[in-house]
Amino acid sequence: MRTLILFALLAITPLAHAQSTDWSTVEHIPLGTPIVVYARHHGIGTLESVSANSIEIGINTILGARTLHFSRAQVREIRSYDPHHHQFLGTAIGAVAGGAFAAIAAHNGRDLGMGVFVFPVLGGGVGGATANILAMRGQRVLYRRP
Repeated sequence: MRTLILFALLAITPLAHAQSTDWSTVEHIPLGTPIVVYARHHGIGTLESVSANSIEIGINTILGARTLHFSRAQVREIRSYDPHHHQFLGTAIGAVAGGAFAAIAAHNGRDLGMGVFVFPVLGGGVGGATANILAMRGQRVLYRRP
């Protein structure tokens, strides 16, 4: 039985760390795919163009849409990115936790006033932001510089 478990772990381990150091895998990513590019700074956006020497991603900011350009030499890593499911779940968990905190405080005789509404909102914001950060770390590596 131990031997079977050992072989199963050995077979799964390379798949868990599967990544490519070949730039041609980046060139085959479909345009419009949400990705995270790690360079000196990181950028989260959708793939707009890829050449043999660079990559461009489109991002949405408060000031409008922008395009970030990274040379191939700058890129340390590229990961897939899909935060939507994680953000909703994190926001829901945070809001429930904030609401529970407010309910417990109110049950113990504390007058929270507007805190009854503020705690769930703050909890949802913190939960959503935390889920977004964790989502960036949990995505599949598409390219890693050798």
